[in-house]
Amino acid sequence: MAVDGHRPVDVGPTTDLVARWRLRRTVDCRGSAVLPGFTDAHTHLFQSLARGIGDGPAIGRWLNEFMWPYAIHLDSEDARIAARLGAVEAARAGITTVVDHHYAPSDPETVLAVADAIDEIGLRGAVARGMLGDRTAVAEARGLPTALYRYSTDQELELTRQCMAARGAASMVRVWPAPAASCSARCRPSC
Repeated sequence: MAVDGHRPVDVGPTTDLVARWRLRRTVDCRGSAVLPGFTDAHTHLFQSLARGIGDGPAIGRWLNEFMWPYAIHLDSEDARIAARLGAVEAARAGITTVVDHHYAPSDPETVLAVADAIDEIGLRGAVARGMLGDRTAVAEARGLPTALYRYSTDQELELTRQCMAARGAASMVRVWPAPAASCSARCRPSC
């Protein structure tokens, strides 16, 4: 296989590749499988520091009693370190692209620090910035902590725009909008 930068550009017998390409470096992969990088399209890298703690209860109870309280108490440095740990683990597992659904904390400094941490490890992908917006009756009925609702819907949109602009279109790790609480009073109870 011939690779240019990070992209495979040709496959075939070694003699054919040597004839077609000027090789700068060769890696002997005999007895190995060469696979493309994997994509993990739904991570919460900030949760990597809490892995294994609070396991067992059903999802609703786990979120209410453990994960949301954990998320509320994280600071920017905690989230950055957790994202870095999760990105290293992903890279070691053959994952080269992640979509990190990040909602704690979601201030621009933290979102950009998480994107930087992923980028530093050499992964590509997106930090999907969790946007809760105005607290809804459904959120109230489900007992979602008030502390998760730091910004109005308009503020969420503006902060997300700022983060997207800061990372730029050419970045290997971009910021995407990720509405995390689109339910309204009109939603069915199962949404």
